[in-house]
Amino acid sequence: MTTEQTSGGITRRDFVAISSAAGMAAFIAPSVLGAQDTGSSLKPLKVALIGCGGRGSGAANQALKADKGVILWAVADVFPDRMDSCLKQFEKHPSKDRVQVPAERRFSGFDGYKQAIASGVDVVLLCSAPHFRPMHLAEAVAAGKHIFCEKPMFVDAPGYRSVVESAKAAKAKNINLMSGFCWRRSAPEAATFAQLEKGTLGTPMAMYSCYYTGPLGTNKRQPGWSDMEFQVRNWQHFNWLSGDQMVEQAVHSVDKVNWCFRNEPPKSAVGMGGRQLREAMPERGDVYDHFAIVYEWADGRRAFLNCRQEPDCYFENTDWIAGTKGQCFINGWGPT
Repeated sequence: MTTEQTSGGITRRDFVAISSAAGMAAFIAPSVLGAQDTGSSLKPLKVALIGCGGRGSGAANQALKADKGVILWAVADVFPDRMDSCLKQFEKHPSKDRVQVPAERRFSGFDGYKQAIASGVDVVLLCSAPHFRPMHLAEAVAAGKHIFCEKPMFVDAPGYRSVVESAKAAKAKNINLMSGFCWRRSAPEAATFAQLEKGTLGTPMAMYSCYYTGPLGTNKRQPGWSDMEFQVRNWQHFNWLSGDQMVEQAVHSVDKVNWCFRNEPPKSAVGMGGRQLREAMPERGDVYDHFAIVYEWADGRRAFLNCRQEPDCYFENTDWIAGTKGQCFINGWGPT
């Protein structure tokens, strides 16, 4: 088997192994991720992590696990304490010798991402609050870096237009750009949708998808925090930063709907949502806690998507697809 070389001397195998492992970190069991280990690349791969919260720390961990040649070289976050807590997790990590981030390669503030990208790295992991992702992506593409870009890539129309242009530029530069839509790299889901594409179920006519989970965590306001710091530290709960749960979390289910219907845009999407059980506390921001959407295509096919983040309710992340020849069931958090 031959390997295709990309810009910067990194093979597509190297990059896909690192970035797909990073994308699956939040969902796939460690035993599955172990299968992503490709041994060692031909040369060290220096990685910069932008955004050092839980998702970023997980992505860095999986990048280290994906290839023995990976070096965590630089980190950036708006807040210095987030960088410190992220790096502390690696002090007893099996790959701690490949976490090489001295003080001079720890970049804080809203512009820290620029310095991390310019620190001599090969690959950039974009895992900050989604509002900032379009500008981080544009900077990484302009610098010619290979990129893992966590979902969602944008939260508003200007962000969308920016990301589209960045994707075009990345393609023109032969830069690898991989999203955080982890189910596309999950073996059970990939096998199921491969059967769908082969026509085993005939033509998909309807799909039901749900993402039922509990409320996300909050950070209580501390003395001295500005309004900006308070909201960025609670970014999941503010629309301008997260896009709400439909965009930030249930977008995984939207991606599976797209997968089922071959990325064909529906003719309409009609939905509803609200705040039913959000506590009356500032940390809960302005996001809803439930949505229900009906997508309809020109020929009458439909998809139904429900999601919620409410306490004391059962959890479920499943999909049901009905075709002209049969049906299938997909369980994101269990056997499919």
